[in-house]
Amino acid sequence: LFFKLFLNQIASFMGKDVFQDSITRSAGNVIHQMANNNTLDGLIILSSGLGFYITPEELSAFCHGFTPLPTISIGEKISDIPSLLIDNRKGMWDLLHHLRDEHGYQRYAFMQGPPGNTGIQERFEVYKEFLAEQGISYDLSLVVQSPTGYLSNQNAAEELVLREVDFDVVVAFNDLMAISV
Repeated sequence: LFFKLFLNQIASFMGKDVFQDSITRSAGNVIHQMANNNTLDGLIILSSGLGFYITPEELSAFCHGFTPLPTISIGEKISDIPSLLIDNRKGMWDLLHHLRDEHGYQRYAFMQGPPGNTGIQERFEVYKEFLAEQGISYDLSLVVQSPTGYLSNQNAAEELVLREVDFDVVVAFNDLMAISV
């Protein structure tokens, strides 16, 4: 997702998953070629969303590929690029404590996103730490993994229900997944 800032105007461009081989994904990434010094004054890259299917090294190479265009990363730390980072740990701690303190939930299911994304991993680690802090055993049957996308998130939620395990609340790795439930 890219933004163009000029005269108080913002234009956004949404491509597909970076470095994917399918024809659909490749066609969706043509938009990335439009981001250059001739068309934009600067670039804000929502790197946390791009990092689902690529390694940190590939993400860094992708972001650096727009040099010399001034670039900012949101979500993932990219070397030599100013980065705005999200405090995933605090956000997840606050959410889990709210669910316990305000709603009294005791059994927490977790819908985890694809591996490799720093934010997703941080949130999942906090989930496990919270369970340990509460004296709740980590139960793998309460954890389901989903690639990104509304339909795959619904399928993951359905899989969790079909396991027939008791839980009070479902905690999702991001807003889209939570909405999908």
